[in-house]
Amino acid sequence: LPSDEKEKGSFSAFFMRGADESGFTKRPLMRRTLILAMLPLGLAPIVLLRDTGPLPGDKLKTTPWRNGRRMYVEGTHRAIRAEDFENDPNGMISALPAIDDDHYPHGISLNDQAKSVILLIKVPEEDWQERMTEEVEGADGQTRLNWTHNGIVAYSKICTHVGCPAALYERTTHRILCPCHQSTFDASNAAEVVFGPAHRPLPQLPIGVDDEGYLIATGDFVAPPGPTFWD
Repeated sequence: LPSDEKEKGSFSAFFMRGADESGFTKRPLMRRTLILAMLPLGLAPIVLLRDTGPLPGDKLKTTPWRNGRRMYVEGTHRAIRAEDFENDPNGMISALPAIDDDHYPHGISLNDQAKSVILLIKVPEEDWQERMTEEVEGADGQTRLNWTHNGIVAYSKICTHVGCPAALYERTTHRILCPCHQSTFDASNAAEVVFGPAHRPLPQLPIGVDDEGYLIATGDFVAPPGPTFWD
């Protein structure tokens, strides 16, 4: 709480009296010595930051998703078909990309998994919000609804706050929840932030189906997945 003017004046007088009694303001040599002694403290963070390694550059802006790459249920060898959602019209599946277009990613690294893991969610047609029909900058004139298939939408599972898995889904409200700091995203409205400390939506992945009816990506994320501070 702020102090009143009397307390502020009292502290100011006390501080100046102490400075005068110490001689700090009257002895240039002491003042310069203290300032020079404090300069190395400003260099310490630079040395520590250099020890963290090179900057990531553009590595965090691309993922293993490519046009035509199939989706597999995370932790299994089962490719996902669109009809897998027919018996669960409000379902949610966590998925990873195939590493060579049509085979389960046995050798996918943990870093690639962290960047590419997605949530596949089925949203009824009547529940889509207005933003899902807006054009998206940099998407060649497509709309976000053009990135879905029969109401199935794909979002990055990595929270844009500090990178925790946003793995909880509330079916009746279509809200995606990150359990770490309660950031909440609206799956029916372009994964916009509706609560919590996250500052940007979960990036959406454009999807479709191949000739055999398996869900595939039709490209990579148009925005980098994961925490904003990575950039």
